[in-house]
Amino acid sequence: MRNKHTTENIRYYDTITYRYKNIDLLKFDKAASYQFEKIIEQLDLTKKRNIIELGSGIGRYSLALAKLGHTVTAVDISQEGLNLLEKHAKKNKLGKNITVVNNDFSKVVFRNKYDIALCISTYHVVSDKEDGRIKILSNLLESLKPRGNLLLIEPNPFNPLFYFFYLFYPGVQRRNIISFLTSSPFRLKKILESLEMEKVTVNYVGFLPLRFIKKFSEIIIINEFINKMPFLNITSAFSYITAIKK
Repeated sequence: MRNKHTTENIRYYDTITYRYKNIDLLKFDKAASYQFEKIIEQLDLTKKRNIIELGSGIGRYSLALAKLGHTVTAVDISQEGLNLLEKHAKKNKLGKNITVVNNDFSKVVFRNKYDIALCISTYHVVSDKEDGRIKILSNLLESLKPRGNLLLIEPNPFNPLFYFFYLFYPGVQRRNIISFLTSSPFRLKKILESLEMEKVTVNYVGFLPLRFIKKFSEIIIINEFINKMPFLNITSAFSYITAIKK
């Protein structure tokens, strides 16, 4: 029996899926290309990896990693999103590289199986309670092999622009704003260390919204400058947090 929070999330992400039904998921615009490059920078992909992504949604990044030759398990609560992912995997002849799993990870699903675990803008929405979010993150870490790598990406509550997004952007899950407020890079680092992860490192990415880079390529330059400046960088749009399992 799914709880109310998960049920509402499924309904929301099923609706999101319908918006992408006629879009080529492997055709990235400038913003998506930039984001994927930043993800790749954080991962050791020098050889073929077995990767799990929790909260894959429609699977744009899972598909892109599979296209690079890696084996990917895409996990999500939205079966509609996973169905669309599978459709595009078959269309692009990536079916052998992609496995989909419809699960909320409220219990351990895999143990010591994956080289890399990804959780991209998902952690703050998996539960309406922090202990629930930590439990699901812990279950994801169980799926990693010893010395496996985690990349946890979260919107940063220290970025002032996110508040305009949460308050005024149509279709946003405003009920998740409290969870978002508890997902600061400092809090996430502390949580990962409490889960006995090693070499927990916070990288700051973005500031101004990337959706505008089609018209203003200077946005990338401004963001890169801010991300390299001490103290100023903590206002970045996203925290890219890497860690290694003991």
